[in-house]
Amino acid sequence: MTTQFPPGPPTGAYPPAGYPPPRQRITTTTAALAAIAAILVVALVATLLYVFVLRDTTTIARYEAADFTTTTPFTDPALIDDTLTTAAGETIAEAGTCNPTKLKTQLAANPSAAAAWAQIIGIKTTEINTYIDTLHSETITTPLQVTNHDYESGQPRQLQSVLDTGTAVLVDNKGIPRVRCACGNPLKPAKNSATDITGAPQGFDLNNVATKPAKDDYTKPVPVLGRDKFDTSGWATGFGTAKPGGFSIASTASSTVGDITWESWGGDTAIGLGRTQDRENPQYPDEQRSDMWVLAYDLGWCNGVWTYRSIFRSRDRAGLNPTGDDGTEICNGSRAAPSNEPVTLGPDSLLTFGGAGGVYVGDPGSKIPNTYVKKNVITTPGMYPYGTIFYDFRENTFDAQTLTSPNVAEVWVNEEGIILQFRWYGTDRGIKIGSPAADIEKAYADAERRTCRLGLTPTPYFVDKAGRAVLFIISDNKVRGIRAIEPSTGVDPHCPFE
Repeated sequence: MTTQFPPGPPTGAYPPAGYPPPRQRITTTTAALAAIAAILVVALVATLLYVFVLRDTTTIARYEAADFTTTTPFTDPALIDDTLTTAAGETIAEAGTCNPTKLKTQLAANPSAAAAWAQIIGIKTTEINTYIDTLHSETITTPLQVTNHDYESGQPRQLQSVLDTGTAVLVDNKGIPRVRCACGNPLKPAKNSATDITGAPQGFDLNNVATKPAKDDYTKPVPVLGRDKFDTSGWATGFGTAKPGGFSIASTASSTVGDITWESWGGDTAIGLGRTQDRENPQYPDEQRSDMWVLAYDLGWCNGVWTYRSIFRSRDRAGLNPTGDDGTEICNGSRAAPSNEPVTLGPDSLLTFGGAGGVYVGDPGSKIPNTYVKKNVITTPGMYPYGTIFYDFRENTFDAQTLTSPNVAEVWVNEEGIILQFRWYGTDRGIKIGSPAADIEKAYADAERRTCRLGLTPTPYFVDKAGRAVLFIISDNKVRGIRAIEPSTGVDPHCPFE
């Protein structure tokens, strides 16, 4: 018998009982296709899970008209209730603009809301008033999307809102909205652009909504004419208000204009027509009361206030064309925009141009933090007016040998609550009390050098581009005193603290 090798399968039913089924043949191509299909299925499932479950691509914003009031505000409306008018009865500020004082008062009355408000802004609760003082009121003129925060059941709730034209907001010095004044809600820049909106009037177009404030998205605050008491002699009157009915530069008839009617106000320039206050005496025909045109110009910041910083007078309207130094400076203060930098003023702060630790000459005294070691309030008339306050940030010592106070760190606030000057021990450029006078010129070579008179002695001070100044008192070629001051004006003026 011939034996097969290898042996063939047994005859009969196939496969017979007890035999495993034959193995199927799987090609490499079939396995690869199956693996790819499995991967594609997994990827599709993951994508659908991300799109429909894990990621919400829709950003819905709440429409808010200028008079919108949420049912879950941080505060009651912090707005000016009434219009402000001039002596002539003209409106200069509309009801509905921001009232920072109300905002501070209402937050102080609700500590829980104040704590949540401060946390959103990124400050301490004790810093709220100081922070609000760095903001200024503006009105939105183009619909703007922001990240808003309601206060609901004792907890903040974040949402996207579209603030429409006319909405009153407090903004920082970069023009970023920080508070919606109708409800006290803190604001931040928008996140994703809104894809849908609720509560908007019919026809409202989301395509016209900005997510970043443009430079011209706001109207500036109502400007005032100059700075009150800009002249340290104290003779100037009628300044620091909007559309004054009259003013006097030096309390003399020839420098006084009264009965002013303003034909424009709020633009880059303002023009008014008044009457001179000279004597009505036929013997002095050149000093008769007559028409006097006034041009207010150089619009900008003055000690944190939106101000016309110069004026020019002319007997006829066509002559309102000042050139060079023809006009009169009526600011004589810091021209820097309101500061929004953190306040860090303390014993170890160094003096910069105009101040220290984020606090400057011209700021309100309320901006001073409680890091001082002593506060001295003048309660009896004398060398300083009643109500003047001195804040010492170090224990002041006097060196009888050098006649200096090498450790001084003092902020002087005048009777009107405005920071007048700093007396300090050292600057951020390495100059300190006792330094050689020659070091000053090297340290401040990039700044404008001016002088004022301390007694009969010319005293140098240096001014940066923002108009802030630091002054050095020198004796025997040594630095004997350092101060942050308001820059002086005029030819060879007295130092402002003399």
